[in-house]
Parts: sequence; C-alpha cells; structure tokens
Amino acid sequence: MIKGVGIVVVVLVLLVLAARVSARSKTSASPAEAVAALRLMALEAPPSKLVAKPVGEEPWAVVMETGYGNAVASIVCLVDGSASLYLSSGGGVIGAGDHEAVSAVAKRLVGTAGRFVKMLTPTSTFPLPADGHTRFYVRVREKVLTAEATEKELGEGNHGLSPLFFAGQEVVTQLRLLSESGK
Repeated sequence: MIKGVGIVVVVLVLLVLAARVSARSKTSASPAEAVAALRLMALEAPPSKLVAKPVGEEPWAVVMETGYGNAVASIVCLVDGSASLYLSSGGGVIGAGDHEAVSAVAKRLVGTAGRFVKMLTPTSTFPLPADGHTRFYVRVREKVLTAEATEKELGEGNHGLSPLFFAGQEVVTQLRLLSESGK
C-alpha cells in the first residue's frame, strides 16, 4: 500500500517508537507492539494529551478499525485534523494530518461522528474487530463509545452507521493517495 519514501518514513517512525517502548519496558518491542501502544493511547489517553483545545460535548476523536484476516487496520482521526493509520501487524502512516487533503477528511470524519453518538454504547474495553467487521470507537469528553457491524453491511449502505463508514473511507482514500504520491 505504501511505496517509496513513504515506506522508509513509516519504518523509521515505527523503529523509533519501538525503541521508546523498549526503553520504557526494558524488553525489545516489535513494531506491532509499538502500534498497539499508539492505538491504546488514542483510546485511553485524556483529551488534553491528544488535542490542544479543550473538548466539549462533541466527539473529538474517532477510531475506525476493520479486520482483514491476519491484521486489523485502524484509522485514528482527531478533531484538529490529525490522522494516522495503524496496522496491527506493525506499520502504518503516522502524522498524515499535516497534509491538507488528509486533514480535511479527518475533520469531516470526526464531525460526522456527532450524528451517530446515540447509536453507540459506552465501553471501557477495546477489542479488535473480527475479520470482515468494522468497529468504531468515538471519544466524547473522557468517554469512549463504540459500535460494530460487518464491513459488507456498512459498505452496501445497509446499516445506520454507513455514513460514518463512508467518511472513514474518505480518510483511507486520502491516505492511499498520499502514500502513492511519495510525500
């Protein structure tokens, strides 16, 4: 999915993160462990650690995850336009929100989530979705809300959360275009 310079940047970032995790735990951390730590931070860290502005009653972060056999792809978007893609197998794209097109769709995804809060359930556990399923985690203040459906159901527009899924797919598209451009 990621080509050329993008691969080098992602690998370097993940190696640095793995080294930081390793230094803290005194054991060697794989890129998959570093990615798992970043995912957990997006789901558990207080808003003040992830976004500069105080948060209100609207969503400030969305994590959309889809299971693909041996790996899960997690899109993490914040209200400020920050966007990253984590692969549970290790790897991904970090800090893509620095690019205007990615930032715009990341903000749109977080803004769209506000329409679906009533369809989500509070949670304090964060399992990965099964193969063929997509799970949403939406952060509102300190709370984490969640819902899950099959990717097929969402993609065919047959689920109440399909518009949120399509907004997430716009982020995926912009991340793919960014990686193809080599920026």
